[in-house]
Amino acid sequence: MKKECGWNNLHAVISMVLIYAFLIVGAVLILFPMYMTIGNAFKTKREILHSIFSPPTSFYLENLRVAIFEQQAMRYLFNSFYTTASSTILVITVIPMLAYGIIRNIERLIFKIMFFTIVSGIFIPFQIIMLPMIKQLNYLKLLSPLGLIIMATIFGYPVNVFLYTGYLKTVPIEIEEAAIIDGCGVAKLFWSIVYALIKPMTATIIILHGLGTWNDFLLPNLLLNRDARMWTLPIFQYSFQSKFTTQYNMVYALFLFTIIPITVLYIFTQKYIIGGIVKGALKG
Repeated sequence: MKKECGWNNLHAVISMVLIYAFLIVGAVLILFPMYMTIGNAFKTKREILHSIFSPPTSFYLENLRVAIFEQQAMRYLFNSFYTTASSTILVITVIPMLAYGIIRNIERLIFKIMFFTIVSGIFIPFQIIMLPMIKQLNYLKLLSPLGLIIMATIFGYPVNVFLYTGYLKTVPIEIEEAAIIDGCGVAKLFWSIVYALIKPMTATIIILHGLGTWNDFLLPNLLLNRDARMWTLPIFQYSFQSKFTTQYNMVYALFLFTIIPITVLYIFTQKYIIGGIVKGALKG
């Protein structure tokens, strides 16, 4: 009995050590690139050539000034904000209505087919549809920010419909029945009651879809590469890195400028991510 207890204690200690070791390694892998970006963004060219790992001796702000203003980074910041915000607003407006219609009529065959057809888009690699998509958008003259907003919204359908339908299963049907008895119409019922109850999932999708759209490089590059004025920040960042390939201090300054907006959004809203995803996925 004592041997069994001793073995259990040893097993618990080993497990705890392995868990903490894994967490420490993960934290280092995440925090080290952040340290490199922030530290090197405030170094002079001489400092960064001397060592990219040492901390800056002073906060040299000229890198940020040149990267942001002389290279017109604010234009591309606005482009990224415009496309990300527009697509995200469409996603949290249209997809909840679609998900609500599906989940409340899921017993009917047509709605089951609709649900599984949309969700099956999760398993289709983007590379398979990339070429026909570009040809079709070119034919429709949508190789523009408008086309990017439309496609970013469409590509958000599979995952977000899955999450919304899963979360809507947690909304008691009795609340809706009581509202209908009181004379509440379908539109008022959805926007006044149901939409308010799914706010945690909406916050989660704002974060996830916003992050994905803000950081996306491939889709904007395919649609907007004809006109540099339409570029988003990731495309400009790629071009900037090629232009200043030997000036790492400038490149890191732009990296810092690029990640600040989405990092601020994440810091203030990250608490909704885990809860919303877990509820939506477990009920899906």
